[in-house]
Amino acid sequence: MAHESEYMNIENARVPLQVANMKRIAEDGVCPFCPEHLKKYHVPPIVREGTYWLVTPNMYPYEHTKHHFLFITKGHITDSKELSSEAWSELQELTKWLIETYSIGSGTLLMRSGDMSKTGATVLHLHAQFVVGSDPLKPVITRVG
Repeated sequence: MAHESEYMNIENARVPLQVANMKRIAEDGVCPFCPEHLKKYHVPPIVREGTYWLVTPNMYPYEHTKHHFLFITKGHITDSKELSSEAWSELQELTKWLIETYSIGSGTLLMRSGDMSKTGATVLHLHAQFVVGSDPLKPVITRVG
């Protein structure tokens, strides 16, 4: 198919704009989260950058979120078992920075790893998501496996 990609699972996309963007990326045949391609396909700014990760708002936030950030690995890896202890430590540091900078009282950190057809991920490039709900009476719903 013209819109299949080794880097993405378009079937897991949630909104029409995301599907359209993913089809364009699939035609280009690149990983949209690799640093050399990110700015071409991802509109929100990078708000913080470390040695192993960068932090940016999610371009397609989940419904009922006040904040939805992505922590994207700077190297193209697909599985959390590939992370060094230094990269794990930096993720913790960046999470603390995010919480302090945006005065976040509570939130959820999640990371999908491996086969996208089993995890609900759209991009096969390791990333974590930090989600803060906008209303305790309206749940944030996502597929995790």
